[in-house]
Amino acid sequence: MTRVLILTVGGSPDPILKAVDLHQPDEVIFACSAPPCPSPSLEQVHGAGTPCRHIVDGQEEMRPNLVTQLALRGFRPDLQLIELPDPDDLHDCLSRLRSFLQTLPERFSQLELCGDFTGGTKSMSTALAFALLDQRVTLSVVS
Repeated sequence: MTRVLILTVGGSPDPILKAVDLHQPDEVIFACSAPPCPSPSLEQVHGAGTPCRHIVDGQEEMRPNLVTQLALRGFRPDLQLIELPDPDDLHDCLSRLRSFLQTLPERFSQLELCGDFTGGTKSMSTALAFALLDQRVTLSVVS
């Protein structure tokens, strides 16, 4: 059984790190805002340099991307990223997420799917929750 965690990425990397720690997935799939969005969360996932902004003891600290921080070996953007060019368009986000979910049974013969909708815009989070409710899977929110 392959445990796959799909999560929405917003401005803070901390909920992503906590969700991955909580669920201990075999694979992580990120739903991210992407260009032409003016502030894409895609950069946090696999951007160069130190795109992740953490607040530690009231001080800003920049760290490497989430793929690096989570030590995701063999990360494949073509299979592990869902790009959402208009993260405030609920219908578009839902359509893209549902389409992506349809591809998972082809990749995994035995799939345990879970999702965390803590990060991202309200539309991204709502779309992921709706898409996963259709699949009757575990949903979580890091608080």
